[in-house]
Amino acid sequence: MSLWVQRTSTGEGTLVHYSTETDGHGWCTVLIGFSSAGNIIATAWAPDNQVTGPVLSINTWTHIATTYSPTNGLILYVNGASVGSTGAQSNDAPSEVVILTLGNSLSGGECSSQSIATGTFYGYLDEFRVYSRELSATEIYALTKDKTCFDGIMNGDETDIDCGGSCFKCAVGQNCTLTKDCNNVLCTNDICANSTCTDGIQNQDETDVDCGGSTCTKRCSLTQGCLSNTDCTTDYCDTTAKKCRVVPYANGTYSFWPMDNNAVDIISGLNGKGVNSPTYETPGITGSGYALKLIRDKHQYITIPTYKSFVNTSFTVEMWIYPTTLIDGNYYGLFTQYDPESPGRSLQMMIRGLQLTLDFFADGVTGTTSLTTYTWYHVAFV
Repeated sequence: MSLWVQRTSTGEGTLVHYSTETDGHGWCTVLIGFSSAGNIIATAWAPDNQVTGPVLSINTWTHIATTYSPTNGLILYVNGASVGSTGAQSNDAPSEVVILTLGNSLSGGECSSQSIATGTFYGYLDEFRVYSRELSATEIYALTKDKTCFDGIMNGDETDIDCGGSCFKCAVGQNCTLTKDCNNVLCTNDICANSTCTDGIQNQDETDVDCGGSTCTKRCSLTQGCLSNTDCTTDYCDTTAKKCRVVPYANGTYSFWPMDNNAVDIISGLNGKGVNSPTYETPGITGSGYALKLIRDKHQYITIPTYKSFVNTSFTVEMWIYPTTLIDGNYYGLFTQYDPESPGRSLQMMIRGLQLTLDFFADGVTGTTSLTTYTWYHVAFV
């Protein structure tokens, strides 16, 4: 929703009133208006929320726009620039036809208006527009440009009639120069192409780039966006965070560090810290994402500050490893916990020479398989 506003007096006033009855009553709310101090305000309803913008100057044309989607919430723009948003939220609306009243709330002064001080707006309104979708920030900015974006002629820096360049995005089949000229699809051979499942853009009903949803067969990897379990390679979507996660085990708490460019434990919050600046490289074992890279000569490792006791308890520690250097006779630590040096209190999971070993200071077990370099191994210590 957008319009041009020129105030001739300061203070309160209704810009856009929304009701199911012609007199402003029924199911009703004030969508855009001014506070008693003259601040421009946009509102969302159920739950009540609002975005407060600046005080508008009088006798000056100002462009006002609002956009809404459940994901991005309500966003208020002044002269093509965002001045605030509610963040993700729902927004209730009636199922029946509604009436938009400009410049007055009529008899609906008791309708939900939050911090908007309802009343007659004094000034001028022009070019009121309502769209059936959430416009992008670029499209909102285009509304503040000169009339060339709406004159039915290809001019200015447009790549097709009234689209591309600094105007609106072009639809599929229209001319383009760059992908940014197109509405969320690629510019191929100077034409906005149909969306595909391999175009490197999140479009169609994808939940992340080229994955998820019902159109694409590729499922999303760990930490990518999702809406349901079927979107994820892990078969588990955290619907609160809307991210693919590892399936939580039903037999108790556990921790998981995917090493996705950090040492965050995404399950239990036992986050690690890098020592001596270890790095992360792509791809990881999944073929995407990251893997932790440690350089032995630089004494790099991850430490977990929060203590979690492994004393006199059952446990399983598992990981993927990719050795790049193995020298017989050297020790290569994988996971250790040091608690005063005594039998049963110094836990070490490592590669000793070429074999895996699990050691409790005075006792332990060593594997029989000799590892080689530049090979992915899944290892588990139980």
